[in-house]
Amino acid sequence: MSNILNHIKTNPLQNKTEEEKIMYLSILSTIAMADGKVLDEEIEMINKLCDISDISQKAKKKILQFMQKPNNEKITEKYIQKIAITDLKYSLIVNMFFLAFSDFILLPQELRKIKDTAKSLNIPIEDVKDIKNYVKFAIKVKI
Repeated sequence: MSNILNHIKTNPLQNKTEEEKIMYLSILSTIAMADGKVLDEEIEMINKLCDISDISQKAKKKILQFMQKPNNEKITEKYIQKIAITDLKYSLIVNMFFLAFSDFILLPQELRKIKDTAKSLNIPIEDVKDIKNYVKFAIKVKI
């Protein structure tokens, strides 16, 4: 697990507002529920991302609760619309792939969730494929 987090050389949430951090990490956490169950590895990764993002304990609790709710599409879509107009959208997709690969398996439901999120963020499918390949390579060489 720790090797997967090593890809974060600079924190994309540095100098962002608490609200932006909550939105970003909440959207990211939805990948954990994409297959219908949240793994310990996924909770651990979201916990670590919350810690390095320097958010309040209240915000962290909100995100961890959010990731375990299967019916949060309306809130997620609202957050996606706001993130879509920021410089965070590509790093979000990268981190969604890293989280999806936390168990070293990318399930079809996880890939569908990432593609749907990328589409809502107006990220071209070719870019999504490139990001997926980058993440697969990064995990393979254990950066």
